Amino acid sequence: MKLITWNIQWCRGVDGNVDPARIVKHAREFADFDVLCLQEVARNYPGLEGNQVPDQFQALADLLPGFVAIEGIAVDEFSARDGRRQFGNMILSRVPVGQVFRHLLPWPADPRVPTMPRVALEVVLATAAGPLRVTTSHLEFYSAVQREAQVERLRALQAEACGHAADAWQEEKRGGPFETRQRGPAGILTGDFNYEVSDPSMLGCSSPMRPGFRVTSMPGRSPIPAFRMPRPWASTTRCSGTAGSSAATSSACPRTWRRACARSRSTRGRPHRTISRCCSNWTADRGGPSSAIAPCNFCPPC
Repeated sequence: MKLITWNIQWCRGVDGNVDPARIVKHAREFADFDVLCLQEVARNYPGLEGNQVPDQFQALADLLPGFVAIEGIAVDEFSARDGRRQFGNMILSRVPVGQVFRHLLPWPADPRVPTMPRVALEVVLATAAGPLRVTTSHLEFYSAVQREAQVERLRALQAEACGHAADAWQEEKRGGPFETRQRGPAGILTGDFNYEVSDPSMLGCSSPMRPGFRVTSMPGRSPIPAFRMPRPWASTTRCSGTAGSSAATSSACPRTWRRACARSRSTRGRPHRTISRCCSNWTADRGGPSSAIAPCNFCPPC
């Protein structure tokens, strides 16, 4: 299974053009992916810079026939001028999808900085090795208070999923909403976590936990972020986008993941500043999931 995670910044490239078709084209150049996890997808937000695509969720789904398109809406609001507006994450999968969960993440008040609601979108994939949960999220950028609360919620969701793995089959509930569905403890967490490499949030998300997520490496080598990008408007450098913001559970580690990074060959066609230099995909044997993440050999050291 090949998976790409990408913050597409409402499909906007560094040339300022908003083009969903270019996003899909570049993703296909990176890998023949089975699962595509996207963050910052917009619907009916003409105020976003360069955006002339009313419904990016639908546009991306139309560009990938044969994939199941799942939306995870974080911001859902109504404007007197524009009508209903939505912003959030998206997962497209050609691996069969069994269940979908949309988890609104904590949003404690932090009036000092601009913030917005955040969501974790979880899909349960039916693989030959059993159910595999793939979750994608985009954590708060400006507020450390909110980001830390969101990390704790992600850890709690992992514990919750492990608990549901023991759910007993209820024959009398077959065919209805109470029917027992396999969720399973094995999971992959992807997204844009918006934290500095030394941020306690990173340690909180990847620290040992029973059960919990972990980032592993090749023997004798320490795990590192896939890439870090300086933000033009900020003085800090943050983990964002792919392997620096991905983790897997111990139960999803029977095989070794091979990670490949690819540079965009077209400067104008590179979507989203935080992903414009590199995009990672994880390739597992078709027989089942796995998750040991090796350091990137294609990008400059972080």
